[in-house]
Amino acid sequence: TMSGAIWCIFIHLGVINVGLTYAAVLPSSLNREDSENVCVTPGCVLAANHIKKSMDESIDPCNDFYRFACGGWINSRTIPEDKSSVSAFDDVQEALNTQLKELMQKPLTGTEPEFVKMLKTLHDSCIDVETIEKLKEDPLKEHLQKVGGWPVVEGDKWDEASFDWIDTLIKFRNLGYGTSMLISFYVSTDLKDNTKHVVEMDQASLELPDRSYYLDGLNDTATSEYFKLTVNVAKKLGADENTAEAELLKVFQFETLLAEYSLPAEERRNFSALYNKYTIKQLKEMSPEIDWLRYINGLLNVEVTENEPVIVGVPSFVRNVSQLLSKTEKRTIANYMVARMVEPSISSLSEDWRSMTKAYKKALTGQSEEQPRWKQCISYLSSNMIEPLGSYYVRNYFKEESKNAADDMVSYVIKEFLKILENVDWMEAETKAKAIDKANGITPYIGYPNELLNDQLVSDLYASLTLKEKAYFENIRMMSKFATDKEFNELRKPYVKGDWKTHAMAAIVNAFYHPLENTIDF
Repeated sequence: TMSGAIWCIFIHLGVINVGLTYAAVLPSSLNREDSENVCVTPGCVLAANHIKKSMDESIDPCNDFYRFACGGWINSRTIPEDKSSVSAFDDVQEALNTQLKELMQKPLTGTEPEFVKMLKTLHDSCIDVETIEKLKEDPLKEHLQKVGGWPVVEGDKWDEASFDWIDTLIKFRNLGYGTSMLISFYVSTDLKDNTKHVVEMDQASLELPDRSYYLDGLNDTATSEYFKLTVNVAKKLGADENTAEAELLKVFQFETLLAEYSLPAEERRNFSALYNKYTIKQLKEMSPEIDWLRYINGLLNVEVTENEPVIVGVPSFVRNVSQLLSKTEKRTIANYMVARMVEPSISSLSEDWRSMTKAYKKALTGQSEEQPRWKQCISYLSSNMIEPLGSYYVRNYFKEESKNAADDMVSYVIKEFLKILENVDWMEAETKAKAIDKANGITPYIGYPNELLNDQLVSDLYASLTLKEKAYFENIRMMSKFATDKEFNELRKPYVKGDWKTHAMAAIVNAFYHPLENTIDF
């Protein structure tokens, strides 16, 4: 089938990633002047040595090719306590992290563009553990007051009569918290018309990584630790232990129902089945329990009418949740929503709060220790300030020779992949022709777009973002709100294929395939 052919392309593109990683770490002397000659430059010798060390030549490749190719690497590695896994990309990531750390430690001269100052403000607020320890949970408590409090903590003082879950969700949105704990809501490219953006809804984003954890119940170790963490967090904020256990058990049962209504991962592989177009008027007819216009307009930055199209991933989930919300007591809904606001905030608080998550993380991922603070800060910048960090990195470290070497390597791999496609015998002729046509159309984006060197362009991307010194918790929330604003503001804008911002991830390890654009980015 055509979809099978495209997945085959994706798999082979994964092979490109490994080659590109070597291109990133090898000296610029790595050149291939003649594809038939043996390369003996220092770069090639280094690569050969690295590959040889990764092999286990005592294994017969005909019996176990994986151990033959990777056994040496596996035998020489252990998983550190501050990680849940290790991979061949880790060495490259460590080198990149060190470079980014050095960049962030450079003192400002006063002549830097605005986006560099913003990077420094965010980084310095993250690394400033003294202020974070001093503030403790005060920033979180301030936000809890703004959303009406956490019922399990407030006890009889909580005002049930004034609670409305849509109003509370809008408050979350404006404070920079997630809003997908009941129904996932976002703006993305329309998969059936990739020139447009569209509102999408889907099943809830749950705290545990898979619905099976909830269905296994509290007998599962990770699920039990998750429940204990929620209870302990409530107690630390002032809740009575017995009250916390009783009320948060109802919350867990509520969240388990959300998991039951959700489709398992294996039933979400058919993207066409997850594309169900409704108007808001039709949503109201399907699930009249929810005021959809108030819900959607409260979250968006753009006013919509009942004729607005909405793509619904799992209509049955929306129907079930609508009914669940109408028959569940307000206190349980509020306890659940605020718990989902509090839990992701813990990583931005003082060490005594962060240490509370150790048992849960250990049970869930095997990670028993935090990464060093500087790595946490660099990781956050890399994920959330992509264009500014990429621009700053390129100006200080990027070598044009590396870009040329990677360009050549991607070209070689695509050519080789086309040969493989031409010789496969399991595809129908029509499918093979389409797969070859798609592979021929792959556009490589290697290194960085030239726009990344334009100070004004990069700074303008973040012109509406305000960050404060010595205010890490608040900065995290403002970053989150900024990202949501940016996403929702795309609704009335066309999707521009080849837009430079889509290909501006210069300070990352690994390469990836962009299916909407049929591109490779590295």
